[in-house]
Amino acid sequence: VHSASGRGQWEDFTHTQRYTLLPSGSLQVENRVKIGAGLSDIPRVGVTMLLVSDLENLAWYGRGPWENYADRKASAAVGLYGGTVSEQYVPYIMPQEHGHKVDVRWLRLSADDGSGLLVKGQPTLEFNASHFSDGDLYACTHTFELTPRAEVVLNLDAAMRGLGTGSCGPDTLEAYRI
Repeated sequence: VHSASGRGQWEDFTHTQRYTLLPSGSLQVENRVKIGAGLSDIPRVGVTMLLVSDLENLAWYGRGPWENYADRKASAAVGLYGGTVSEQYVPYIMPQEHGHKVDVRWLRLSADDGSGLLVKGQPTLEFNASHFSDGDLYACTHTFELTPRAEVVLNLDAAMRGLGTGSCGPDTLEAYRI
């Protein structure tokens, strides 16, 4: 069980993670996040994992092939897609969140020898896989300042806020806020 707060009120977020080793040898990980009273418009709810650099090959069954978000998915059909983690990067002039996928049933990250990680939603999840952490992106103001990590940064999300920000158009519609 983990608690977090950006303002010293530790009841803001409570994250409980439960691991169950199944008879098949698979590991089931259940994540429960409780958001405290009075908090709204959360950017994302999920977990982040730092994985070995060998897991460069990516396949998923969900929306694709390009990045898509809860409020930007009409052009991204549900299907089977693949590529590499490096190919998910979108070089926005100002570094920012990129490569997100929604309505994902499963995703697989693998090494060239076939070993890897398979993640299944119950029933769906959202994810992005990158060679940049959120902190890496936030620390830079231009793409040329970024240095990719060797490791894979995998975000597994229950939900992520829609993209509208008010900086160059309307804010995110209420239906796409967390």
